[in-house]
Amino acid sequence: MLEAPVETIALLRTKLLGEFLESELVALGFCQLGCLDETIARYAVARDNDADATLAAMRGSIAWRQEMDIPSLVAGPALPSEKLEAIRHFNPQGFHGQDKDGRLVYIERTGYLDIEALLKVATPDDVLRAHVQKCEYKLNVLLPRQVAAAGTTAAKIVLIYDLENVGFNTFKTDVFTAIQRITAINQEHYPETLHKVYIVNAPFFFYGTYKLIEVFLSDRIRQKIAFVGSKAELIADIPAASLPKFLGGTCECFPGVAHGGCVSSASFTRTHYFVGLDAHYARSP
Repeated sequence: MLEAPVETIALLRTKLLGEFLESELVALGFCQLGCLDETIARYAVARDNDADATLAAMRGSIAWRQEMDIPSLVAGPALPSEKLEAIRHFNPQGFHGQDKDGRLVYIERTGYLDIEALLKVATPDDVLRAHVQKCEYKLNVLLPRQVAAAGTTAAKIVLIYDLENVGFNTFKTDVFTAIQRITAINQEHYPETLHKVYIVNAPFFFYGTYKLIEVFLSDRIRQKIAFVGSKAELIADIPAASLPKFLGGTCECFPGVAHGGCVSSASFTRTHYFVGLDAHYARSP
């Protein structure tokens, strides 16, 4: 349970259930059955336990879920396979390993993003739709499984953005727009699921770029971001076995494959993470 006062959670539960049936909230993926208080706590903590602001945020998320038709989104693959493959090919990413406290680690190799190639196959809305399905998989499948295995500290994830190979042309208008839209979704509709962000291999010019990105972020998120000066700093928090070799670790999931097959690449998308995600949504009713 997150650090929200019991009385605040009780008040918000009463108000929320005065407007929605819990079964409706579960069907929308807003909470899991029997876990409404945990969901309320996440929203409350993100709003500094301001009851009115929390209630407004939850209403907004419920409306967004209705508009996005989340039940349909999680009923099968988010997009046709060629679009999903393009997103994975041209934006290397994926969950890989866990930190020393059992939190799942998500890695993006931003320097290998090819936005022009990606947008020849998928639209910005496609990218957003695929992102939301990944968030639902994280929230309702991966995190509950990890908490059961490692305890409540594992209820949040760690993000690593690897900026090796980033150039002046990486952050084009399309990329900034995607960052803004995705950041808004993450903060507004999946609050308090992030433990920490590590930014590694940042070139000097990126610090100016970051000032532009920073305006999209809440104070709580900014406080969770750390620029890592050496790979040894990562290993202090994340076991070497959970880190790919390109981040100073020892893992090669698929030796000989780009990025060690630990995250997706232009030549390989059948990572352990994406195989699990695709299998899950192939089984969805």
